[in-house]
Amino acid sequence: MTTLVKPTLMPHVPSFFNDFFDDDTFLNKSWFNKLPAANVIENATNFMVELAIPGMNKKDFHVEIENNMLLVSCKKETENLTTENHYTRREFGYNSFNRTFTIPDYVDMKHIEAKYLDGILKITLPKKETAKNMMHKEIEIK
Repeated sequence: MTTLVKPTLMPHVPSFFNDFFDDDTFLNKSWFNKLPAANVIENATNFMVELAIPGMNKKDFHVEIENNMLLVSCKKETENLTTENHYTRREFGYNSFNRTFTIPDYVDMKHIEAKYLDGILKITLPKKETAKNMMHKEIEIK
């Protein structure tokens, strides 16, 4: 139930803390569902999809085409093992994401390329020859 005025547990503590702990978006979005920033650039000959994903290796990525959709996913597992004196501490970490982009019919599916360099995954989607001339059309006003 949403109310217009939130009751405060401790009136002398700033409302920041109440908003921080009472807000459902903290658990749903803030730290758990981060997607990499994406740029989609179009020019006369191709589309370029750039995803900012530092700290990964190219083997961590999976890029595929299915039903005119570009599917980009990444999964990285980390493990830190510390052994000191009479105890062992093992910490596991998992980073993953899935992004999907719709591909126009005039993309040449056979010549799509992907490169990962300096934390940026770049996917080049070349246009078919027939589509290269469709980039610009002036419309006459009647």
